[in-house]
Amino acid sequence: MNRRKFIGTLGLSMALPGLECFGNVKRDVKRFAAVYVPNGINMHHWTPSQYGDLIDIPNALSPMESYRDSLQVISGLTHDKARANGDGAGDHARACSTFLTGKQANKHESKIRSGKSMDQFLADKYNGITRFDSLQFTGSKARIIGKCDSGYSCAYQYNLSWKSASQPMASMYDPQDIFNRLFNVEKIEQKKKLYKKSILDFVLEESRQLSNNIPASDKAKLDEYMYSIREVELELERRDQFNLDNNFKFNFDIEQKSDKFRLLYNLMHLAFLTDTTRVITFLTAHDGYNGPHREIGISDGHHSLSHHQKDPKKLAALAKIDLFHVKLFSEFIGKLEKDDLLQNTDVIYGAGISDGNRHNHDELPCMLVGGNNKGKHFRVEKEKPMCDLFVSILHKHGIDMKHFGDSTGELNVV
Repeated sequence: MNRRKFIGTLGLSMALPGLECFGNVKRDVKRFAAVYVPNGINMHHWTPSQYGDLIDIPNALSPMESYRDSLQVISGLTHDKARANGDGAGDHARACSTFLTGKQANKHESKIRSGKSMDQFLADKYNGITRFDSLQFTGSKARIIGKCDSGYSCAYQYNLSWKSASQPMASMYDPQDIFNRLFNVEKIEQKKKLYKKSILDFVLEESRQLSNNIPASDKAKLDEYMYSIREVELELERRDQFNLDNNFKFNFDIEQKSDKFRLLYNLMHLAFLTDTTRVITFLTAHDGYNGPHREIGISDGHHSLSHHQKDPKKLAALAKIDLFHVKLFSEFIGKLEKDDLLQNTDVIYGAGISDGNRHNHDELPCMLVGGNNKGKHFRVEKEKPMCDLFVSILHKHGIDMKHFGDSTGELNVV
């Protein structure tokens, strides 16, 4: 069966997962995702006690237990260019801007200069192969103009991905907008309103006549894919019922963060599943974010708590926040594994600050999941640049780059 004809029959240019009947199952396609968490980590609950095989999983990483064999924890990495290096305060701005670039940000409100991020080199590699070269998601509404942390442009603090030294890639914040872009919702929005049906209802109606021509294995995969879409759509509709302006303008500070993050992770999974893109970054919140986490019983601001001064109560609250983030991340990893995507997807999860109390940019928290990695805990030499890890990942994706950011070579753990 011809894929294009099938999609045409649906009446949508809707992305579909790889199906055997189309001969387009892309099992060996390489993908990359980076997930960033703000304000540092309670490293006492993060770092495994032993090096080598991951025998023990610390509390902060406990949701990753099921994926132990695909998990690498890398301790000791440094982002030197996130340090002041003569520029004074502004660690939160530098932490974000340096995370995927390895470049020192120019301290200025409008004269922006950072560096091209490693995900954009990957995006160039896959240019024209997928519908989107890359996608950028964020959990906190972006600010791209004006002055933010200590005189730095807001562009630094609110973006991970940079197309060039002066061009940050705009991140998408609203799950509804992302859903619309991924699934071409605008084309049937008028029809949907007229008949009061879901997007999926139209797809199912138009695809039912073809179901007998799809092998059983493909039909099961297609049914599961349609269910995943409907799951996201229902969550968006549920939010719509409580939204007065009917435009899904979410307030990150008062919404259930787990709902918002789960939606974004589900959309990341669907984007990979349909080969809509092979490169995604997710800034869960800008560094310095000071919202509460009330759904896990924490009403104090995250940034305020990160200045813990070794207060046991604040450290315990930070540990709960860390666990909260990893749990949601683990659900995303589970979806990738279930759909046989994980073994060819390199996923970095980490932060540009280690201890929020000290604002240090060494001993950074970093775990690498998928990509045929084995369950290990590595300790690298002191001051080892995180950019060495990026060079290794770029090489793994077939990009021959000898130097990136402040790299000194490859990191032989990938």
